[in-house]
Amino acid sequence: MRLSNLAFFLIFVIGILLRVWNLGVIPEWDWDDGVNMNIAWNLINGRLQWFSLGYVFVPHPPLFFIILGVLLKVFGNEVLVLRSLTVMYSLATLIFVYLIGKEIFNRNTALLAGFIFAIYPDAIYWDRIGFANTQLMFFSLISLYFVLRFFHQKRDLWIYLASIAVGLSTITEFQGIMFLISLLLIFLIYERKNFPRVFLLSSSFFIIFIVIMLFLFPDAFIHDMNFQLERFGLLSIFLSMFHYLIFLIISLIVIYFTRNWIKEIYLNSVKKIALFINLMDLRGFFSIIIFFSLFAINSVLAFSILRPFSDEILFHGITYFWLGILGIFLIDRKMGRNILLLFFLPIFLFILKIGRSDHMLIPLYPFLSLGMAIFLQRIFDFLNSFSRFRILSVAILILLLYPFTFLLYQDVSAFIFGNGLIAEDIEGRYEVAEFVNNYIDNDDIVIADSHLCRLIKCKTSVLLQVVAIDGSKIAYMAPDYGKDRFVFNCSYSNAKFIIISSKGMEWMEENAKENEKVKEIYKEIENWQLVEINGYGIYRNPALSQ
Repeated sequence: MRLSNLAFFLIFVIGILLRVWNLGVIPEWDWDDGVNMNIAWNLINGRLQWFSLGYVFVPHPPLFFIILGVLLKVFGNEVLVLRSLTVMYSLATLIFVYLIGKEIFNRNTALLAGFIFAIYPDAIYWDRIGFANTQLMFFSLISLYFVLRFFHQKRDLWIYLASIAVGLSTITEFQGIMFLISLLLIFLIYERKNFPRVFLLSSSFFIIFIVIMLFLFPDAFIHDMNFQLERFGLLSIFLSMFHYLIFLIISLIVIYFTRNWIKEIYLNSVKKIALFINLMDLRGFFSIIIFFSLFAINSVLAFSILRPFSDEILFHGITYFWLGILGIFLIDRKMGRNILLLFFLPIFLFILKIGRSDHMLIPLYPFLSLGMAIFLQRIFDFLNSFSRFRILSVAILILLLYPFTFLLYQDVSAFIFGNGLIAEDIEGRYEVAEFVNNYIDNDDIVIADSHLCRLIKCKTSVLLQVVAIDGSKIAYMAPDYGKDRFVFNCSYSNAKFIIISSKGMEWMEENAKENEKVKEIYKEIENWQLVEINGYGIYRNPALSQ
């Protein structure tokens, strides 16, 4: 017990170092860092505002911004405050990965799962950036832990805690609804008598949020919800749910009147399947083929992580760690396996549907870490059963775990020493902001990126909203907000300065080929006075330069 506690303590220290060292500058400041800080800062100061746009918490509900806003108010409007919050969620998640590993398997597997999550480069990278998805990851995982505790102890306390945690996840990110579905399915299948109170408590958070939004901002909220559903290709699914409901009702009626016939077919099929399985003898030759195949697959895919990584590599999504999905299916205990699958599959299928391979994957990382640990443990146990010598067991263990030793080295190289990852040039940003602040008044308008906006002492907005206010669709901005949705008119002609980085100019050049409004802005600012500082182009509007 003491040795296990010491091992987990060391794993936790590794997790801390890889997530905290150079946190303020590695990775470079992400666009969403600045967006989330802007929304949270406005909210804590009594403004429902997203730069220049009136914000109704779509696509992101309010809980993350409430918590972040309080921290920014107390500790200062700095990126390090935001990133410290998400790192705390990540480290708390690491603890629950270990606890869940003990619940569904054993202490050794729990330690391995914790170690895998601690050094998982994708998890480290994204958890060092200020995404609300990290809070979603934490709430969903503690809900899973509380569910497992309930089925072990049958205490009502765990039901309430699990329901509250899932409820909080639904008002952190809309994807939290997937975990609400998971929780409801588990109690519908395994503990139906408790289903009503689980449903009422877990769904009440989201229902209250929706009711408040519909009461305060009905038109804006419905508009933004429809736009986001359409953007992710989900609107047609919701519109067709009515037809599926009619089909379900008709199917249930048909099944009721043919239930005896269906029962007879079912029983005959089960008997034949059972006979076939017995003939295969799953514990014999067939099992040997399966596990040696898994060992071969693991050995081949492990080579994919034996390379230095960079910002670009960490955007690829599917990696060696996705073998953890197979690991979930290899859990011996049926109840633990099914509960873990029911928590994992809805969010996994949702992410597959929207086709994202970026920060949207954050809630999957704890599940993949757990599954990966189980996958390796099962392969080791199987191969070790053929070994009569300790030296062979050690050799098998080394073959399975050597990639993680190299991975730890790469993590240290990237996140502590900064090799391969782009670091933020903070001084360069402050120099740009200082230059602009010398030429503006409080009522002036400046267009900049999501981070420079908080450093500039006047009304600020971003290029995306400059494009959207004039009725053009761009990225995640709708073309039909209407100018009444904007707190102030952020059209480019009203801006005293437009500040664009070299990457921003590349973005403009690319989008100018397809978007007429971007093309118009791009051509217009070519005639403005230009000052270049630290890779930023500062364009001054000649019409407002006096």
